[in-house]
Amino acid sequence: MKPYDWIGDLLSAYGSKPLILVEGEEDVALYARMLDLIEPDWRRRFAIEHVDGKERVFQGCRKVPSWRGLVDRDEWTEARIAKEQQEAPAVRVLPRFTAQNYWIDPEELWALIPTAAKASFGETQTRLRAEIEDKRPAWTAHGAMWRVMLQRRAGLSHLGFPQELINSPVTDEAQIMEILTRWHDHLGPEAILTEYRAERDAALARPAHEQYAQAIHGKRFFRQVVTVALNIVFRSPGKTAQAWSADLIASTASVPSDLKPILAALLI
Repeated sequence: MKPYDWIGDLLSAYGSKPLILVEGEEDVALYARMLDLIEPDWRRRFAIEHVDGKERVFQGCRKVPSWRGLVDRDEWTEARIAKEQQEAPAVRVLPRFTAQNYWIDPEELWALIPTAAKASFGETQTRLRAEIEDKRPAWTAHGAMWRVMLQRRAGLSHLGFPQELINSPVTDEAQIMEILTRWHDHLGPEAILTEYRAERDAALARPAHEQYAQAIHGKRFFRQVVTVALNIVFRSPGKTAQAWSADLIASTASVPSDLKPILAALLI
């Protein structure tokens, strides 16, 4: 069966018009809104499309020189970012964990909520901050575990197991034991726990606003914590994360200072 040619489909749809590739469908609406604020007529020169994940953003930008991309930072280290951008300089990396990290800091979140909504509910800012802040330490620790586990998983590809044992015969038992020992050591619970503790403690030592920006998995935190807090404070039981996302995008009136130069660079 012929592999799905998604790059070819986009080239057929847009021709020579440069594309801005992003990871997810929700990213399209958020970044398009912010690009409107930077350059209102940007759609005359560019289009934006989601391509389902980082790997495809990089793949597309390596394949088509006129395309550019924007991806979440996630668990990537500065060294990993530098390496990836060297190979695909047209791709920019978000300065925060995910795009949703712009919606989880109580101070930044409050600024996005329309004035009319805030005025109807009295001391809502204090309540909203309290609902979110209470969950921050546990979710900062979760972000540390997320990074450690994904980095461990990435490291497995370099160990040669199980491929080294299943791709061709390895009959020397000493060699087999060496391969299995490397695998065991890489996945050893004590080693992972030690790495997690160091990552967690370093993250918790950072100022709260930095934890919200770079230490917490914003997508999950927004769905599981911020949406619940907004529903409690604004008495809107059952309102979904998707509905809140749409509201926050619509009320975005300025581009965060750490994101503006990155988005502006995509339009050059």
